[in-house]
Amino acid sequence: KIDVSVDQGMILNYDKSGDLLGLTLSKETYDPEGSKAFLDDSAAQYFVIPGGDAHISTDAKIGGGSARFDGSGDSLSVPDSADWDFGTGDFTIDFRMKFNSISNQPDLISVGGYAQSGINITLASGGLYIYFAGQGAKQFAWVPVTNTWYHVAFVRSGTDLKAFVNGSQIGTTLTSSGNVTSTNGVTVW
Repeated sequence: KIDVSVDQGMILNYDKSGDLLGLTLSKETYDPEGSKAFLDDSAAQYFVIPGGDAHISTDAKIGGGSARFDGSGDSLSVPDSADWDFGTGDFTIDFRMKFNSISNQPDLISVGGYAQSGINITLASGGLYIYFAGQGAKQFAWVPVTNTWYHVAFVRSGTDLKAFVNGSQIGTTLTSSGNVTSTNGVTVW
């Protein structure tokens, strides 16, 4: 599982109609021409490409480490895959994160690129926002604090879209029927 700390941190698990597609940090590095890329430890063996100075930290909610970002151009990217094409079906995107500082509107995760019928998850004034498959922003009211680990999940079942923090639903159930297709892979900032 990827545990990221953009001076915040998260673990990604993509669940598409019951299929768990976790990204897991690998101790083995695949480093073509100094890229510092690696294969994750999931059954799918996704190729993960770090950007900026993203690095592994020992500060983790679960497991032995997390990916740490300093908030200045750091990222982890996974190339496009049919696994990121959620379509109009049920899915869950969940992750863990911890903020050492909270900046204005940090992007957290992009699946497929919002402009290309994907998903973009951000934290902005007043809550978590999920920009969804050409349908605009869906807001879930929430105000995090620094130095606290959070388990965040977005769940779509049918056309119901819900957000959870530490197992409790935040905001109201919203409607979402967008067709999520990926053309740009997954990026974690």
